[in-house]
Amino acid sequence: MDAAFNAYDPDLYIYTQHSKLEQPIDNTARPNNKPSTQRGYHFKPLELHERDPVISTITSQLAEPVDLFLQFLPEKIVEKWVRYTNEAAKSLAAEDHDFSKSWEPVTLSEVYLFIGIIIYIGLHKEANLKSYWATDEGYKFLPDHPMARLMARKRFFLIFRHLRIYNEDTINPTEAHDPLNFQKVDEWSSFLQEVCLELWKPGLRVAVNECIIGFTGKSKIKITIKNKPTPIGFKAWAIAEE
Repeated sequence: MDAAFNAYDPDLYIYTQHSKLEQPIDNTARPNNKPSTQRGYHFKPLELHERDPVISTITSQLAEPVDLFLQFLPEKIVEKWVRYTNEAAKSLAAEDHDFSKSWEPVTLSEVYLFIGIIIYIGLHKEANLKSYWATDEGYKFLPDHPMARLMARKRFFLIFRHLRIYNEDTINPTEAHDPLNFQKVDEWSSFLQEVCLELWKPGLRVAVNECIIGFTGKSKIKITIKNKPTPIGFKAWAIAEE
């Protein structure tokens, strides 16, 4: 069996003949052929030509950190998310009267604000999401976190449940070799890879290794690798350069 690595690398193929997956949902495969008993008599080392990494000149033109952030999440991407979300919500509202009364279409600025809140939550840990809208015990009118002044808790949870970053018309739930979870992020994932390759050309001395993005909730693509610093979550491959 062979398959394209992803939509952005249509010519990069991974061959999995004579191999088996480490875990059913894991994309890491190991060969299951028996080791050869024959010995070799000639070794020809791989010739590698020195190549320095190249950082795009675009980065020197970015005045603020947010400008770099917008390279990976520009308005043209978020505008799609706004459209996908509102179209999906419109369909749901036609079937659910209670939802139709509570839902208002999202806007571009509101989705950016929502993403900012998600980033803030990742940096400031609380016991649960509702805690971010709690008020200070000594000053009942003063929230502990700034997002309470920017977005109501009810609105945040509505967007949290119904935000769509994919076009539902392109999703194929019967595609065995492309899990539904991966299809839903493929559009943005391909864009991120494109931007990365525009901003950085790797040099010769690189390392590729697997890592775990911590997650302990319910998911069919969650895996466990016991010897990892973060043993439970989503598996990803990372490339690093000195």
